Amino acid sequence: MWSQTLFRAPPGLREVHFWCLFPEDVIDSSLLKVYESLLSCQERKEVYKAKTEKLQKERLLARTLVRTTLARYAGGCIHPSHLEFTKNNFGKPELLWPKYIVEKHGRKFPALCFNLSHTDSIIACAVTNNLMVGVDVEESKRVTRKDLMALARKKFSLKEASWLGSFQDQERQRQQFLKLWTLKVSYVKALGRGISGSPLKDFTVHLKESFWARKMIEDATALSCLSEAYTIQLELSNAAEVVLQNVGLSHDALHFLLFQPTPLQYASLCVQHPNVKADLHLSTHEDWKFYFWKTLPLAWDEPLKGATALAITG
Repeated sequence: MWSQTLFRAPPGLREVHFWCLFPEDVIDSSLLKVYESLLSCQERKEVYKAKTEKLQKERLLARTLVRTTLARYAGGCIHPSHLEFTKNNFGKPELLWPKYIVEKHGRKFPALCFNLSHTDSIIACAVTNNLMVGVDVEESKRVTRKDLMALARKKFSLKEASWLGSFQDQERQRQQFLKLWTLKVSYVKALGRGISGSPLKDFTVHLKESFWARKMIEDATALSCLSEAYTIQLELSNAAEVVLQNVGLSHDALHFLLFQPTPLQYASLCVQHPNVKADLHLSTHEDWKFYFWKTLPLAWDEPLKGATALAITG
């Protein structure tokens, strides 16, 4: 089932690849058995720790998506089941190309970075070539606390909470809360330090309606775009600046894209700019390309259709 039709060239220097899987598409129990065979013993244990069949399936599909997505960039040199992983000091998974594969083929393999996120309706994996990346997906119908502003004041910066408080319509306010949440979590995941290492209150995400946002989105993606597109700007506290400096980055070293894979979800991608370090200040929003696929692992891939872009770093 591991066919060369599923192989892909690695992401370019300023490219992000977004792969998604919809659990409702996986209805063949025999395919689930194949997926299970791809996992390591430890991964299988983690799958069956879940208390319900639904959660077990989610975990199985998530690990399958990671393995099949990353292996496709090796040009058939490695089977998804042979991939190896490690974790950084904060528990973020990282890819290790098996040493015997590298020695056998006598060449370098791409230094892929990846991140995973999932909800009830979608599982997503973002991939870059040696650039830190974070992805978060949230259900657009997600139930939030009745006192949403109390939660915003607890979790978000003062400026974000004030901005949310300006929306009188409760449903509009809830949607804006989810957008901010998705963006902020993708930032934390890109840095790979966890929320304890990058507290949500320590930085502010500004969403501003902009005439130029639509043009920047059209240049960077093939997604449709709403007429009222937004730019994304990041403001850091002193503590957040220190966190970035500790990983060798500056305040303008990250690029965001906010979109809806389907009307049922919000998704955010946050990616490190190539060659932008703490002591350099270079142009950071030119020539980015984001690519999107929907997949049924080991069966088929197709471009993600119907997704809508909402905002981009500007």
